[in-house]
Amino acid sequence: MKKTFALILSFIFTALLLSGCSSTPNETPPQDNNETPTEQTVLPTGIKINLSASSAWEVEHHVNISATISPSNATNQEVTWTFSNPDVAHIYENRLFTDDIGKTTITATTCNGLSDTVEFEVKTFCERNFELPALFTKGTSSYQRTYEISNISFDWYIYTSGENANQYSGKIEFTVEGEKTADRQGQNNTTTDYFAVINVYNNEGYQVGSRTINTSSLLIGDKFKEELTFYDIPLNGAPYTARLLEY
Repeated sequence: MKKTFALILSFIFTALLLSGCSSTPNETPPQDNNETPTEQTVLPTGIKINLSASSAWEVEHHVNISATISPSNATNQEVTWTFSNPDVAHIYENRLFTDDIGKTTITATTCNGLSDTVEFEVKTFCERNFELPALFTKGTSSYQRTYEISNISFDWYIYTSGENANQYSGKIEFTVEGEKTADRQGQNNTTTDYFAVINVYNNEGYQVGSRTINTSSLLIGDKFKEELTFYDIPLNGAPYTARLLEY
């Protein structure tokens, strides 16, 4: 009798199990063939900064910079740029613009926190070792003319020319501004005066060029502006030093 009762309970339990697996609430809903499958996100696994030069001469110049994210099919290709010294340079449209003399560490970071860093330095191409304003007197004890130089600025350019067309050289352009301040006899100078000179020296101390500052037919109080250009300046001689001397 007990065996018969046990068999009946076992049959009922099995029937209930079979009924639960095939019940409607647990069935997998039919797939909608019109649904668009969800696109799988691909995270970056690495990043590499591409910088065309590790340094630049002077401010207001630029070099090329970019960042390559791997894999190439990473869903988010955005890069965040940061600088340890943001006064030195900034990035705009894959170009690194120089803003001030100094060094900075550039960091490129992906959306998921991976990063790469490079060092970059902005160096001075030319320095001056004189103070302004500077006064220069030209003439004899009986007839003297005095000139004051109030400002000397410079710019430099890279160019190729001549037989060394595949080699980089540079030129430095000085802009000299000043004024004729005095004429001892109260007379106006009607001739050309060479009263000062700018000499340029390379980083080993050798003179690489000299240009005279001259004026012509200036009245007292007249202002002058001269441009002096030094050609064929090799880049590997920088930083250069400019000295202002009496002519």
